[in-house]
Parts: sequence; C-alpha cells; structure tokens
Amino acid sequence: MSLRTLSLFLAVVVVHGLVAPRSALGEPIELAVESSVVAPVMRGASLGGRLRFEGVPHLALGAGVYALTVPQFMIDGSANNEFEHWKVAVRPAVHLSADYFVRQNGTGFSAGITVGLARFVVSSDIVAGSTAFTSAYLLPRAAYTWFLADHWYINGWIGLQLDGQVAGSTQLGTRMFTPFGIMPQLNLNVGYVFAQ
Repeated sequence: MSLRTLSLFLAVVVVHGLVAPRSALGEPIELAVESSVVAPVMRGASLGGRLRFEGVPHLALGAGVYALTVPQFMIDGSANNEFEHWKVAVRPAVHLSADYFVRQNGTGFSAGITVGLARFVVSSDIVAGSTAFTSAYLLPRAAYTWFLADHWYINGWIGLQLDGQVAGSTQLGTRMFTPFGIMPQLNLNVGYVFAQ
C-alpha cells in the first residue's frame, strides 16, 4: 500500500467519523486538532486530530501526519550506523491512534497505541544520491493531558516505537543503513478542542 493510498484511507476514516450515521460510539462530543512542538525543533511539522464520543467518553480515536529530520544522535544510536555519516528524514509519516483516558473528560492520564507508516529518505556525506524505504510501526505509550485554558491543552507522552521495514531499500551504493527497529520516543503536543 502506497503512502498516498494510506493518506487517502486516513482522510476517509476521519471524514466518515464526522458524518457517518451514529453507531454504538454515539454522538461525537469532542473534536481536537493538535500539533507537535517537537517536530519544528527537528526541522519538520505535524498535524493531527482526535475524536471522542458520548458512548465511550474514555476513548479518543485519532489520525495524523508528520515529517521531520531525524537527529544525528538517534541515527548514531545504532552501532551499525555510527561513523557512517547518514542523514535521515521522515517524508512523510501517517498514523492512526487510540487512547484510553482514566477520566471521562479526556484529561489527565491515558494509555494509547499508534499504528502508522513512515517513509524514510536516507542519504550520506560519503556516497552520492539517496535511497528510501517505508516502515510500519507500532507505538504503545503513556500520556498526560493538561488543559491550559478553555479549549487549549498540552499532551505529553512517552512510548516505545517498534519499526519493521515493509518496502524500499536501505542500501545506498555499497553501504547499508540499519533501520531503527526499537526506539524510545517522547513528544509534546499542543492542541485545541472543539467541544460539541
């Protein structure tokens, strides 16, 4: 499945959630739009959204897209990549998520899981050109959400991302980039809630 196809699928899922006939989930009680404050630090951007429903107020379903440049210390964290002068960028990644909040109002502690696809573009200072590969990932995480004002919130989370290459090549010339596999992650989102 291409990233374009997956992006279209995610858009259909989000739109369907907004306009579909009401099921066991009930009416939407909250639509939130959020962006990572970490992505711009990593020369990137992100945009995501989540929905909560009256039938299951503890649950939030979300989707998003992001792009960023992977910091060198993360690339060199693998012994196989250290001293290889790799440059790695995520261009783009798309994801779906589900979060369970302890409180019914969508604040405080939550546990969640994200599944997604990320396209990595790899280049090197040593070899001309670039290569690209796509990884599917699973990211279980724990989070805390604080409301700053009426509709504005901060959501911080920490998790462990499990990656597996599903397409493309990690070879550039005669050199082989080693994909990340397992990597700790942390993030800080700022969001705005449109309450129903």
